[in-house]
Amino acid sequence: MTERKFSGCIGCISFLFLFIGLMLPIQAQSQESINTDCTATVDNNYNLHIPYLSYDNPTSGNQTLWVDLVYEHNPTYPSLISFKLTSYGNIANPSFSCVEATVFDNTSIHIPDLLMPDGVTHYWVNLTYNAALSTQGNEYFDVYSWGLNSLSQTGNFDLTQTAFIFNFISNAPSAVKGTPQQLADYAYDALTNGTAVPSPYFSTKGENVTAPGLLKTIGSKLIGGDWKLVWGPGDFQLTDSDDQSDNAAFVVYSDSQDTYILAIAGTNPNGLLDWLLEDFMVGPEFLVNWPMATQQPPLPPLLVEPTAIPVKEVVSTNKMISSGTAFGVYYSLTSLVQAQHSPTPDLTLEKYLSQLKQSQNGTSKLIVTGHSLGGALSPTIANWAQDALTKTDPKWNGRVFAMPTAGPTPGNAAYAADWNTKFPHYPVTANPGNIVNSLNTLVYNQCDVVPYAWQHVYQLDITEEHKDYFWLIYIQDKSYFLETQIAQLILPEDSTSDLLVAAVFYAEMSGNLAGMTMQNNKIEINDTTLSPVTAWPIQYLKNNQLSFFQKPPTPITDINSFFDALGIVHVWGYFSAFNIDLASIKDGLPVHSANPN
Repeated sequence: MTERKFSGCIGCISFLFLFIGLMLPIQAQSQESINTDCTATVDNNYNLHIPYLSYDNPTSGNQTLWVDLVYEHNPTYPSLISFKLTSYGNIANPSFSCVEATVFDNTSIHIPDLLMPDGVTHYWVNLTYNAALSTQGNEYFDVYSWGLNSLSQTGNFDLTQTAFIFNFISNAPSAVKGTPQQLADYAYDALTNGTAVPSPYFSTKGENVTAPGLLKTIGSKLIGGDWKLVWGPGDFQLTDSDDQSDNAAFVVYSDSQDTYILAIAGTNPNGLLDWLLEDFMVGPEFLVNWPMATQQPPLPPLLVEPTAIPVKEVVSTNKMISSGTAFGVYYSLTSLVQAQHSPTPDLTLEKYLSQLKQSQNGTSKLIVTGHSLGGALSPTIANWAQDALTKTDPKWNGRVFAMPTAGPTPGNAAYAADWNTKFPHYPVTANPGNIVNSLNTLVYNQCDVVPYAWQHVYQLDITEEHKDYFWLIYIQDKSYFLETQIAQLILPEDSTSDLLVAAVFYAEMSGNLAGMTMQNNKIEINDTTLSPVTAWPIQYLKNNQLSFFQKPPTPITDINSFFDALGIVHVWGYFSAFNIDLASIKDGLPVHSANPN
């Protein structure tokens, strides 16, 4: 396990939880053993009881507490929902088997499950310590974000939540270094039963990486509870990739849902060649005809390596995808090296998908999902699979779906029009608070730059409606001013800023000249669509601990702060749309720790 760390106001936490009995007139108690439910409760008198609170004390190690608070209206700040600390107690030998509330980042508290007075409705809630209101003898915490608990009614994640969790774990190989076989083996462990002890896997930074196994730890919570691996995982490396993963994927199946999910990894943030070949090959000189070329008879109709159309032969009314997307599709379908324990080691993904059997009554589904680069590959591979499967069994028509997240635009206007016709909006049942209640829709965050590529990078005509990520870029007083969806940037006129502005204009021009066009159906993550949940702050994991990232204040004057914010939004800013509390899945996710050697 990774070393558990707590950074922040150690003095405040010590005051609140270690010496609170000396400082406050509160009845402190110690309970030797408690075996009750973890669910926090609030009653009709607004008394809030947290039965199980875990706190990593930097001095004495992990402590387990119960805590009582009560709501107090403050006329000076009428909009605040403030709770006053009234009592607490140590739990010496906790025997809970559910997810505890936790203290994180300074003096904030995360409650994963809060039962409301009606005895039915469950919320997750985040409280933050209010230093301004707190005085000696009175300690206050404010509610600053909350949402309907996604597991409150069914006890399980719904279909799109389940697909997104598989989507997320498909990126596991990007965390480690090794040969394609080793990375595929690690992906197998991360998805199924966990890594050996000690773990043989290491990150690019030399950290030891362990994985508890997603299906082993939280598989019972996924819709149906009976998902099993049926293909892969597989991994592919470009030549000279320096032991980095460039493409990865796996297929799982649920008998109870009669559903296959193909999860495709996104861009490896450490893989430079992956960025250059599959992300940035966009423009009029980087277009490939759709459908992609296959071998000619008498050879079987398998895909051949993509070839860009000569610029002079490009016809805008023909269906085309970017060369980068085409290479990603080709490598994913034909070139992934599978794990040693793969259930179908002799079949490429292309061959495996081509022979999928549809049920007799035509109810089987194939959902293709992916994030970032995977958000461009997933709808494109779904398009390929729809064609391949309906050739062998017409009952597959309309039973292949895509669920891309944070995906850049894969094709031109003719391709997008054809895709929209073949993949119409498809409603599905969703848990409370999950706004992703349909398939064949692109889920994107308003503050994430990636899904704005390659059609809405920079808004050339300035209007009141800002559909693009950047607009109103100009230089004044030796500074760049850029309006963006996340905040205004005011950056010094230097070589780094020059490169950023040049990249923005190049991306916009390349997308325009290639005619790149987004799909029709989209779900945008923002505070309005998530209401009453908010898009900010973003919940994320740091050192395997829950943290929250606040929206940067405007203007941003440091380019590194801008890129840091973009990274947090792009990787972690999507869980809120699915109303997935990271506390409910983090025990199934990989852990990095210092090299034991």
